[in-house]
Amino acid sequence: MRLLLGEIEPSHGTIKRAEPLRMVYFDQNRQLDPDLSLRRALAPDSDAVIYQGNVTHVASWAARFLFTAEDLNRPVGKMSGGERARVLIAQLMLQEADVLLLDEPTNDLDIPTLEILEESLLEYPGALVLVTHDRYMLDRVSTVRIRPGWPRRRRTFRRLLAMGRLATPSQIEATAHAARAKHSGFRYHGTAKPANRKKTLL
Repeated sequence: MRLLLGEIEPSHGTIKRAEPLRMVYFDQNRQLDPDLSLRRALAPDSDAVIYQGNVTHVASWAARFLFTAEDLNRPVGKMSGGERARVLIAQLMLQEADVLLLDEPTNDLDIPTLEILEESLLEYPGALVLVTHDRYMLDRVSTVRIRPGWPRRRRTFRRLLAMGRLATPSQIEATAHAARAKHSGFRYHGTAKPANRKKTLL
């Protein structure tokens, strides 16, 4: 990620970047101004935001990330960790970028925030470079998967599924929800059974 961002130089070879290529890195640990209201965190200069070329009222934009109209005047510093994560995602999707870089973006996110992140990435029109252990998210948002140890082989999750190398989508979803619930304090009540242990996820 740091190589792609230009923060460090490669020890061998060169990296050629298209100009003007706009890359944005999603840092879920970035600190928000605690005194800033949600309204001003999303729309610093007005009551509207611009998303994919369209003007949207800040209240409508906040609602997409599970905030109510009453939340608009709440200081960000008084929000929970999950709420602050949703603010960061809402800010991320407003940035003009050709490439989004995300390094383990699902760490420490609750289930509603995970689902919002997934839906936001599915709507994003540019390219994504995603590093994650969340296989359910990979299956939903990725078209190409590169795994360490496969230097010349690139396979999508759908192709691996067809080859019998992955569990079925329902099994993946059940396993992902169960794992998320275990780490977030939620209990999963789905009907699908977790993936068979003999059919491991890669």
